[in-house]
Amino acid sequence: MTWDRIAPLYDPGMKMLMLPFGGERKTRWRFLDAAGIVEGMRVLDVCCATGTLTRLAGERVGPGGRAVGIDWAPGMLSRAYRAGAARQKRPAEFVCADAAQLPFPDACFDCVLAFMALHEIETAARTEAVRECHRVLTTGGCLAVADYPALSSGGSLLLKMMLKLFEPGWAADFLRGEHLKVIGSMFAIEQTIPLLDTIIHITVARKATGGRCS
Repeated sequence: MTWDRIAPLYDPGMKMLMLPFGGERKTRWRFLDAAGIVEGMRVLDVCCATGTLTRLAGERVGPGGRAVGIDWAPGMLSRAYRAGAARQKRPAEFVCADAAQLPFPDACFDCVLAFMALHEIETAARTEAVRECHRVLTTGGCLAVADYPALSSGGSLLLKMMLKLFEPGWAADFLRGEHLKVIGSMFAIEQTIPLLDTIIHITVARKATGGRCS
């Protein structure tokens, strides 16, 4: 699989991408701040790749919480396991699974994270993935998504070129805000925060009290 082939390059690539913006740890820490991750929470990291964000979330939630990462690429997860063991910290949990079919019961997480993940999922499956995020969240739980932003008329030529050169064709609908429509149909969107000098936007959404997933 493609993701298994690029697994050895994933961590160096992410470090290079985030280096001009204060480094990878600082960038991911800002995302966890926006998501409101604190001690004792149960957190799911969707499409976790090599598990860097999952492990950082595990540091945040501490021994009284739970941090789980899921990814469908065994090559990514094998690196996630090895990195966790090498650091000899409280291990995060990693599960090989499809984001559109999460192997967890209803309402078992307080927050779901998706860092540069949703645009990699085909449009129809993406809707199912967001619906699954809604299902596994407790009432009032948070969905935090860091991904390409919706652009105003004209938009950013740099972003359009990045998507055309490096991303799957369906990712272009992010620039039209289609992902926000899907999220907004199931969650109450609370705020949008720029990240990496506006190359990425963080969307923070809440599973409303008594709300239903359409």
